[in-house]
Amino acid sequence: MFITPNPGVAVALIAEALRALMLREPRATVAVLARYADQADTYYEGLRRSEVPSLRRIRANDFAFRAGVEVVEIKQVKGLEYDYVMLVDANASTFPKDDESRHLIHVAATRAAHQLWFVASHTPSAILPQWLVDAAL
Repeated sequence: MFITPNPGVAVALIAEALRALMLREPRATVAVLARYADQADTYYEGLRRSEVPSLRRIRANDFAFRAGVEVVEIKQVKGLEYDYVMLVDANASTFPKDDESRHLIHVAATRAAHQLWFVASHTPSAILPQWLVDAAL
């Protein structure tokens, strides 16, 4: 879990981590998951400007099914699996304490085969376990 002061810092943190990961594991599959399309667009543009390799913005289920980084909304990935998953904007405002948010976080979390990252700017969602939030502080 990473807690950042704003989405710009979150993009920089994720970009640095993804560049390093893709150098170490060029065959890895990575999903950067957002709740909403506009959030996915924002992160995609930031990661593109940060020169993250093998970056793709997935729309309308046009998955590549190959190594690289796919930025996509959570609702599109149900049933898929990635080596690494990063759930962005895991904030209280994006994922309030309701059934739909719980469901989407569950879908996002169960897509990761090897590692799952939660990235929140501002206040993390109350749905996330307190021990996870405490570990990030």
